[in-house]
Amino acid sequence: ILCGCDAKSNNITTSLIAAEKSKFQRGRAISKARTCHDTGITISGEEIIEDLYNSKMQLIPFAISPLGLFGPTINRFLYGKSIDSDNIHNISATSFPHAHKMAKRASSAEVPSNILERANDIW
Repeated sequence: ILCGCDAKSNNITTSLIAAEKSKFQRGRAISKARTCHDTGITISGEEIIEDLYNSKMQLIPFAISPLGLFGPTINRFLYGKSIDSDNIHNISATSFPHAHKMAKRASSAEVPSNILERANDIW
């Protein structure tokens, strides 16, 4: 996670984590779905995350502060920075089971990390 050495840094880090959480946790709960007026299809954000998760696709949210600081998930992906918590986004496994699994997998060994250094070594 970003260095939270003072109150302002902690506030920025908290905001970045909340922004990432909102990408994983779409909507208010499993049962909250919306109908597309063009297609008539009704699907919830949680169902979309479930489809992605079951297809072995990974959502890696980009959260960037106004000063250009990256959130912890994209920092891990690009630079290999460790994420200190197993559930940093504090997503309820009961209300959002697939979002919880998707967020957890984003910081696991199943998802590449430190890709910029790896790409630099290859080139």
